[in-house]
Amino acid sequence: MKNLKNLAMIVTLVIPFLVATVQPIFATTKTDRPTQTEVVVHSIADFSEREKLNKAMYWGNGTEQGFTDAVKEYEKNTGLKTDWRPQTNNFFRALRLPDNAVVTKTDKDDKDLKPKISDAYIGWLEVNESESGEREHVKWSDVLKPVKVERNYGGTPTVGSNFDDKSNKINQWTIGYVHDNGDTELKLLIGLNRIIREATVDYWENKGLTQAEVIKISDPTDAEGNTKFKLANGQWIIEQALTENMDKSLISTFSVPMFISLPMMNPTAKNNADSNYWYDATGNNSLHLYAKQYDPTTIKVAKTNAEDGKPIKDVRFLMMRKDLFVNYFKGDVNAALEALDSAIKKIIADLKDHPDQTDQILDRYLKQYVGAAGNPLYAARKTDKNGIATFSSSGDEAIYNLDTCSNYYIAEIYAPEPYLIDSAATGDSVANYPNIHEIEIEKYYESDGNTILVGEGTTDFGDYDRPTVDKAVKVNGKTFGLNEKNTGDQSEGVARGQIFQWIINASINQNIGSYTKYELLDTIPYNSNWTDATLSLTYTDKNGKQQSISLFEMMQNLYPRNAEGVAAIEHASGEGIAYTNNQAGSTVNNLQIGYNQQTAPTVKAVNAELSGAEGIELAGRTSIYTFDSNNRTVDKKQPVEDGYAQLTLNAELRTWLSNKMTALLEEGAKNGSWHLNWTLDAFANTAAQSSDLVNTIDLSYQTTFDSGSDRDKTHTFTAGWEIVKTDGNPVLKQDVITNGLAGAGFNLGYQVTKDNLSTIVKALYSAAAYPTYSHTASDNDIAQLKVDVQAGKVRWVYFMHLDVETQMPMNMMHSGSHSVMGDVIWTLDEKNATTHTSGTDGYLQYCGLASGEYQLKEVITPEGYQTLKAPYNFTLTRQEKGIINGQAGDGDIFVANYKEGAQALLPKTAGVWMLGIILVAIVAFLLANAAKLKEKMQ
Repeated sequence: MKNLKNLAMIVTLVIPFLVATVQPIFATTKTDRPTQTEVVVHSIADFSEREKLNKAMYWGNGTEQGFTDAVKEYEKNTGLKTDWRPQTNNFFRALRLPDNAVVTKTDKDDKDLKPKISDAYIGWLEVNESESGEREHVKWSDVLKPVKVERNYGGTPTVGSNFDDKSNKINQWTIGYVHDNGDTELKLLIGLNRIIREATVDYWENKGLTQAEVIKISDPTDAEGNTKFKLANGQWIIEQALTENMDKSLISTFSVPMFISLPMMNPTAKNNADSNYWYDATGNNSLHLYAKQYDPTTIKVAKTNAEDGKPIKDVRFLMMRKDLFVNYFKGDVNAALEALDSAIKKIIADLKDHPDQTDQILDRYLKQYVGAAGNPLYAARKTDKNGIATFSSSGDEAIYNLDTCSNYYIAEIYAPEPYLIDSAATGDSVANYPNIHEIEIEKYYESDGNTILVGEGTTDFGDYDRPTVDKAVKVNGKTFGLNEKNTGDQSEGVARGQIFQWIINASINQNIGSYTKYELLDTIPYNSNWTDATLSLTYTDKNGKQQSISLFEMMQNLYPRNAEGVAAIEHASGEGIAYTNNQAGSTVNNLQIGYNQQTAPTVKAVNAELSGAEGIELAGRTSIYTFDSNNRTVDKKQPVEDGYAQLTLNAELRTWLSNKMTALLEEGAKNGSWHLNWTLDAFANTAAQSSDLVNTIDLSYQTTFDSGSDRDKTHTFTAGWEIVKTDGNPVLKQDVITNGLAGAGFNLGYQVTKDNLSTIVKALYSAAAYPTYSHTASDNDIAQLKVDVQAGKVRWVYFMHLDVETQMPMNMMHSGSHSVMGDVIWTLDEKNATTHTSGTDGYLQYCGLASGEYQLKEVITPEGYQTLKAPYNFTLTRQEKGIINGQAGDGDIFVANYKEGAQALLPKTAGVWMLGIILVAIVAFLLANAAKLKEKMQ
């Protein structure tokens, strides 16, 4: 229970507009008045559906029947069902006012009979008690005021006005407090209570009465909600109080304060001779007062973003009264909680899809627990802009089964996007049911002994954002797509065998320990594979700097790297090799994967705080593809399937992460900055020809009450172009070249720049990478390359393959021999370049390349033809690349050879889809093919 420092939330300390249950009765016709009266206080609360209309309405006429009749009259006139219930274990205090405090007129001809409040000074408010901050002198009229009571149900008599000028039995005035608007500061009310008590005790001590005769505390109300006083004649104010604290000045705002002037006549008596003319102390004519609870019993639920403390609007909570609910399970609390938890899970699931049907969904699962009186035991409220949901027995949404001194279950049942239902236990959570908070509404006072008592309970829920995932790609040291959905590398591109990184950045929450699932599924494009990976926890420290804690290292084991880190790649096909580190096997994409030690990835915990590799499960399958019969392109008629890698956080790691984040928060880490960084080293494989490499990541999670997913994708690309060597001018029939020239050989050069320098060095045919080979680049050669490039000098490297079987440089690769390509390696020495020769249709291809500036150098010319005088230069980018379809035709680069003695022109770049067309020879050919060539030039 939180301490309240003002009364704005708890209505008022004193009196609402209706201040007394029984009005003081004016009577002068009988002289044998009793000296004492037994006053029976009935502590009751309205539980009816329309409780807000009935608060403080019924006050009766001092008899039990009077209250009952008033209730019946109200129900008859309104058609509303009331439900007043007794309240047990409540205490009341009666304070006897000094005789001079309130003077009631006795002139029966004065139809107004308005009481007069004394202007006598009664004490001082101290500096720390007054609103002005100065010492103030207080009069009775500063505290009390006459209040005119308009007739409501239960007024006496029940017909006509409250003032009966014939019998003069009823006074339409009563006494209230000046400070009754609920906005008075607590310190002032405490000061006024002190002054009243001290002035009253001093007054009566001077008259010979003790404090015990002036301030009376009742016994607790019994099972019927009743307790009794025997009070001497005089004017009394009766209010609900406590005996738990010895300071008898403590008063509560739980019920309507009542003013009575004793002795009082019974208005139901017909004449002076009736034995019940006076209310007295015999036990036969007791004065019955109905202390109606009017302060709201309130539960306030605060909802905040657990990471930044900001309030969350429109979160819905369920309230269930514990005692009445448990009664349906014959007092078995465990059975009740199990049933409630089961219902809550169903409610959450339905509300997620139909948040506008809260009442219907609650009834669907909870209506079976409605009590015999037809009053539901549950209610739902949503948070306002301040993140507060209020359950109250007052107001426009009054809940009529709320009661002080009862316990309640509160559960979160709906959270708006992008939040998750809170499933993390707090201090209010019921054991084993973290989302169910148990709240006690108790009579509360501050330790200083001077606090007004209130019936209010509070609890807090902290929601976390739904986990999200971000995908990026890192090429040549540049990162693309980070914190951007579905974007990637548009400029760099990767060469076949070149190592680059897929970066997965997945958010996690501090309550991840309560999750039942957290899984990342990386769909790896068929034209790439991964070799190694790392997993780390990243966050922002107290100084705003990004920090990273390494957790695990992973190795694929299927594609070993050389000394320079270049991975070996498969060649003719993707075999679809399944793998898992879980010896019990894994399930990925509905595929059952058995454990195989030969293919199992290596998973190593690199953080000393982790017990071992069992914190994660890594499983997946490599891609599937097959080349066509000419080994020119992937055969799309055969199965082509992407590979995938699935990373699952096991319960041990989820708990460790939650505890680690808690510890880091104590060191000042920024809450909400938590991410898991899963970085995979990848490479483009043989199937990477001229296309995008699109990588998709899917995050799946499951909490106690919710599940969800998130997705992102990124891409890089490989470039390439089909080259068609033609015999003279190209002849196209139905977009197919018919005059291809076989046997022409080309070397491919790649310009080294500052941007691609480091990548090329890693893929270089060097002594470091290939220590047993000849004609490799030395350390000095590489150093000179770096110096030249940094100085702006144009340097070229040349495309080469290693023989699949001998792992020696391939001098030549014949397009018509069905040779399978090896790795893409760059050499400084053109003598090592692998010369590609054209097939019978003139076809050859260069593919699986990064973007950049390239040149074709003709080094073998078929007999009887002229050799190109200069290299053919062209550019490859994501936009400027060819479509590899395995046949010489439209969209390729045409390079013509001309027979000896014929005039030859060098090819020129002509656009994206046709970099060069050799136009020579006969004007007639140009004219005949003008339309076709124009189309190709566009």
